Amino acid sequence: MTDNKMNFKKSLIFIAVIMCLGIICTLAMAPLCVPDEEIHYNDALYMSNQMLKAVGHNDLRIPAAMDQIVSFRDGSQTVSFWTDWTTGQELVDSKFGTSWEGTMPSFPYIWSGLFLAITRLMGAPYQVILIVSRLANLLFFALIATLSIYVCPQMKWAIMTVSFLPSTVWGVNSFSYDMWNTAFAVLYVAYIARCMTLDKIKIRNIIGIFIFMMLFLPTKFIYFPMALLIFMPSYKKLDRKDKRNIIIFGGVALAIVGGVLWYLRGPEVIAYFSFCFDLRAEADYSNVYTLSTIIHHPFHVFYVIVATFIEYTQHFIIKSICGENYSQHVPGFFQFAIIVVFVLLMSGSVNIRRTDKTFTENDVAAFRSIRARLIATFIYVINSIGFAIAFLLMFNIYSEGEFRLIVGMQGRYYLPLLMLLPFILNNRFWKPDEKTMKKLMVALIVLNVVVTFCKFAGVMET
Repeated sequence: MTDNKMNFKKSLIFIAVIMCLGIICTLAMAPLCVPDEEIHYNDALYMSNQMLKAVGHNDLRIPAAMDQIVSFRDGSQTVSFWTDWTTGQELVDSKFGTSWEGTMPSFPYIWSGLFLAITRLMGAPYQVILIVSRLANLLFFALIATLSIYVCPQMKWAIMTVSFLPSTVWGVNSFSYDMWNTAFAVLYVAYIARCMTLDKIKIRNIIGIFIFMMLFLPTKFIYFPMALLIFMPSYKKLDRKDKRNIIIFGGVALAIVGGVLWYLRGPEVIAYFSFCFDLRAEADYSNVYTLSTIIHHPFHVFYVIVATFIEYTQHFIIKSICGENYSQHVPGFFQFAIIVVFVLLMSGSVNIRRTDKTFTENDVAAFRSIRARLIATFIYVINSIGFAIAFLLMFNIYSEGEFRLIVGMQGRYYLPLLMLLPFILNNRFWKPDEKTMKKLMVALIVLNVVVTFCKFAGVMET
């Protein structure tokens, strides 16, 4: 990509690569293979049922195998999923999709719910229903990622890198609302980066920031610190004619956004800080962590968080790049190789030599500014602490005098934060040219396939 725009042919190639990686991932790890996907599957099926009712189709039965669906299939179940196209196809009333589970917003399930409804109306085999509906989510992510590159071509290398990661393909190729969350995190950061490159920031740009923020943040309140990205562009670039209107509009918009976010997720935030222990932890929850515990025992909590990151940082890095499940079957050499390639791509993505005509000197200066680095680093650190506190409250019990590491934290939660790394990792020592970036991108795609095959070997061993 040597020009400023990603043309239609390149867009199709980009989307095709993501879809091919998704199909390979599906072959290796048959549905359902993402944490909590049963809950997300239920809610997508519920959304599908509402759509069918809306068009007057009241037969809500599903193939029996979909009602007896198994998460994290072993080798024999994976073989059966792909080879047995007769068993479990009879229609039955389902325990799934009869009610909404959890506190998640409904809009992230519209896309997969639509394709569940369409394939059910077609009378497709249950394998086709599951695969097409999950791949539809992957396609939606690919379309949003493509739009993000059009929005900010200067971020194309970072967007492609995040899109081709095994963890991304695995996570968004599912019923999980992480697809929506990851897709619009990419678009939100891309638009912020676009505003950083503008000569003048106008009121329409401020409106755009708040629109993309509202598409992303309500999905998971844990990412609220990413709202601070609004301070990344230099507001010295504000159009003088619009400056007063922008300040007024920005203040009103910020208040409205805060009110909407609080309406959508406020009760959940309160629950987290009062009593949000998750029964999936299967532990005695008579003495759980609450906001009161954190206030009265700050040094205890501080020690637990620091000790957890010291112990598990390597684990989080591997999981955030290779994917959460079955990554233990990937040999250390390939884990190291894909991490190195990823870091080289992200650190060079906004520091590329001038042979790439997408970049101007002003763009590079904006992305490499101390302001951008400090804000991106601050958000990354605050969000990491937020993850730790959230899981401390959800899955852990407090015992005075005992310092237990936090359980339940997962590398996949770092996916939206990966888009901040170009601003954090860029440096004056690594300035790749376009040919080098292309070779590294090919290496990343190849390593994605290798990692997926290693996971497949792990599935077949279980």
